[in-house]
Amino acid sequence: SWLGVNNADIQKLSLDSLRSKPLVMAEESKIDNTRIIFRSHSLPPNARPITSADTKFIDYIHSRGLEVTDYNFKISPDAPGRDSNRIIIPYKYGGNVVGWTSRYLDDIKPKFKNEHQQMGYIFGTDFQKPRWETVIVAEGIIDAISIKCLAVLHNEFTAQQLTLVHRYNRSVVVVPDQDKAGLVLADDAIREGFGVSVPDWGLNAKGENITDVNEAVQKYGRAGTLLSIINAKQTSKIKIKVALNNMKTRLHIK
Repeated sequence: SWLGVNNADIQKLSLDSLRSKPLVMAEESKIDNTRIIFRSHSLPPNARPITSADTKFIDYIHSRGLEVTDYNFKISPDAPGRDSNRIIIPYKYGGNVVGWTSRYLDDIKPKFKNEHQQMGYIFGTDFQKPRWETVIVAEGIIDAISIKCLAVLHNEFTAQQLTLVHRYNRSVVVVPDQDKAGLVLADDAIREGFGVSVPDWGLNAKGENITDVNEAVQKYGRAGTLLSIINAKQTSKIKIKVALNNMKTRLHIK
């Protein structure tokens, strides 16, 4: 439906798929969360939903190519100090809040602050649907919200994150940021036998190279970005290395 396919065609494709594939495959594609436990945490007491009057926060979300309805964003404008100028992005797992990221809108660094980020947590598991046959993994939390994928929240996998990804029993496509740090995540993906996608997204409105998923969504939209990721997917180790080398040459990465 993201790609503009009408409901009648989607239903027909679903029926064709069921005829050609054992029903047990749909059951096997579900993630097994047994023995993977993350502690629940309450959001800050002054956190609240964004309303139509919160134009500053809405404008920031729109600047990232997103809508307020794309995620359960929160804000805390009544909090003291810098916390009054942030968007809170809850970490969800199994429907529970298990931590959050604060994205500050001022000019002070760091822009992001992670709260209660538990060992092995991977963002975006609540986005995944049982019928999906591919798991896309990006680096950043805004990237994940942009295309409803997973995010490692840094530039490498932990052992527990890999356990969660493998439990989907699906094709995995890793989309590293196109910078020197992203090469680390790409190497992890190669070791695990995952596919890797490094699309050539060209330049943004400022004439700068687009280097991550969210920047691509701002230019091409969600559907266009997803298509570019799938089209650029490589599963051969040699072809992945070639794609990474081409990316390094294009972006002058040493």
